[in-house]
Amino acid sequence: MFKGQKGLTLVEVLVSMAILSILIILTSSAMMNSLNFSKKATSQVQLQQEANYILAELTNFHETKKKYKVTMDRNPKASKITLIDQNGNTLTISDSRFNYTLTLIVGSVTQLPTEFEVDQSFNNKILHIKLIVEDEMDSRNQFEVKTILSRM
Repeated sequence: MFKGQKGLTLVEVLVSMAILSILIILTSSAMMNSLNFSKKATSQVQLQQEANYILAELTNFHETKKKYKVTMDRNPKASKITLIDQNGNTLTISDSRFNYTLTLIVGSVTQLPTEFEVDQSFNNKILHIKLIVEDEMDSRNQFEVKTILSRM
């Protein structure tokens, strides 16, 4: 700028706009990344909560019922798990956001049954299972837990 002139030159305006646009792009990119991370973290927490709920119900049935049956509409990727006790009382676990895979582990053999019965009067007091809860919209987003259900 020359002495005595007021205002900005075209070059100064263009340079300041370029700097401002770079700052806006960097800021919006960081915000988008944080939103995506937040969605993934929220989804992972929901998967863990669903797995905890299913395991709590399975544990409750295993500890309080002498005989019960577990059925699924398909396995793997079931949309619902139904627990039926010896009196015919049922508990259905289903959430349209999730798919469920329940694996029985007997020794070194794994099974993916759509139905199995536990009769604890015949020394069937320990049950090795693997539960996978996966996001219906993104099957790469899943939570897996291996556990042992036992009854004293």
